[in-house]
Amino acid sequence: MTDPRDWPAPTTPPVASPPPPPPGGGPGWPAPDPVTIDGATPSNAPPPPPLSGSGGGRTRPWWGIGDVLLVIPLTIVVLAVGFVVLAVLASIEGVSLDDLADDTPLPGSMLVIPTLIQQAAWFGWPFVVSRWKGIGPAADWGWAFKPADLGIGLGTAMIGLFAAGAVGAATAAIVDLEDDAAAENTALLTDLEGSPWLWGVIFMVVIGAPFAEEVLFRGLVLRAVAKRWGVVAGVIGSQLTFVPIHFADGGVLVDGRLAITDGQIVLWATIAALGLVLAVVTVRTERLAAAIVAHILINGVGVIGALEVFGEIR
Repeated sequence: MTDPRDWPAPTTPPVASPPPPPPGGGPGWPAPDPVTIDGATPSNAPPPPPLSGSGGGRTRPWWGIGDVLLVIPLTIVVLAVGFVVLAVLASIEGVSLDDLADDTPLPGSMLVIPTLIQQAAWFGWPFVVSRWKGIGPAADWGWAFKPADLGIGLGTAMIGLFAAGAVGAATAAIVDLEDDAAAENTALLTDLEGSPWLWGVIFMVVIGAPFAEEVLFRGLVLRAVAKRWGVVAGVIGSQLTFVPIHFADGGVLVDGRLAITDGQIVLWATIAALGLVLAVVTVRTERLAAAIVAHILINGVGVIGALEVFGEIR
């Protein structure tokens, strides 16, 4: 028997090198450290912290009903600025305070410039709120456009005009309206017959009003109310703020006293029908573009109708 100490030493078999880890790691392999590419994190990276700004670290979006209520002091400030501008323009145009108090048609500059200032403030406020408290106008208010919105807007305008006509006629019959002209609000156009400022009125009616009112009422107001109380409440809230700002040519003052005329009631019913159609299409599309297109077309039809009646367009 040989001595075990004389046996040859065992040889160790070669061991193959391990394969490289699959992308993203695998069983038995540690996960790679998260990396960023141009500021973007991959799917396996931890989520970024909530957006926060001047709101004391609140999670965005944190806009709400308070931002709707802030429209009231904003409008008061804008009206104050408008009165200052009005006074300056009155001195330039040679218009007295008595002319401002009665029914004397005002120069075009005194009608157009203050109104454009108010429209700019209403249009801009939701964007300020979105930058301050939100995540962007597209996500906050539906400030987005798709080519289909042109066709949707056209169909919405047709439905809106039909609904407004039907509701207006029914309301006129209920209140026994004697003069259909009492429910119109086209005096701004007819008062400036032949004036170059007529184009300014057309711009603020066909472009300014649709953009400002849709972004404010169907954007900020509707979504802020819906965020707290639901979509139906949001639509109602947008209606309750949108309808009262429209006044018939006779206004709501009779002999210096507040008096809501039959014509004003019919106009408000008509505007309510239009507003409801615009609100529904906004909710359905989740964008403002179709409602803006429809609003432009509806106001455009109204302008063309008023100017045809008074002979401005042949």
